Amino acid sequence: MEAILVTQRGSGTEHWSRQLGAGLALALRDAGHRVRWLRATDRGERPAAPPEGVECIDVGGAGGAFRRVHARVTDVALDTALTRALRGRPAGTVVHVGYGSAGSVNTLWIATRMGARCAVVARAAEVLCHRATLVDEQQRACSAWEDVARCTACCLAPGPLGRIEAVVARRALCLGGLSPWPNPDAFRNRLELTVGNLQLAERVLVPAAADAVALGAAGIPDRVVRVLGVLGPGAGLAVCNALFA
Repeated sequence: MEAILVTQRGSGTEHWSRQLGAGLALALRDAGHRVRWLRATDRGERPAAPPEGVECIDVGGAGGAFRRVHARVTDVALDTALTRALRGRPAGTVVHVGYGSAGSVNTLWIATRMGARCAVVARAAEVLCHRATLVDEQQRACSAWEDVARCTACCLAPGPLGRIEAVVARRALCLGGLSPWPNPDAFRNRLELTVGNLQLAERVLVPAAADAVALGAAGIPDRVVRVLGVLGPGAGLAVCNALFA
């Protein structure tokens, strides 16, 4: 089988999907699959060499700033690279590792429309929460990810936004969806994109039962979700086996 593996850029620090992606690429190769790895990288980054026998395409770019909600789930360079890869040589499966974190959530939509089946490795916090933590501005566990007003208030508190910028951003709420800072319209669109596109996946692999419960509450069917128990760098073989179980 021909597989395309997608991993996320880290915006200054390496995202967890990078090392897991390397291990998964190796496991897929050893299982007899032909692997192309679309490895999103930060501009100027010099990543480690990919596993031998894996075709690696580095896709340079930059992640969106925290204040731009839509930009955090958009990666035009990666979407373009995936489209070109599938058009040039179709693949049976596209596996997106780190789906929902800062980067594209359009990969599954592109892949399905170009004839590939889709699988995802994800953390529920990154899929459902702009902060990627499911912890609010007061350091409390949060399950209000559907409440766009609550998400807006949380993300306009000083923290990722500086204190002065947070004040300006709250005053800009009168602009509605035209505000360049977090606003209810932006969070409504983010939720529709991340969760809506995730429903295209035929297999969703998560690290823990709590992730499965959270994604189930978001409408992801139980039949496609599998709990891995771990998403560390050494989980490549476990992910490979779970993809085809």
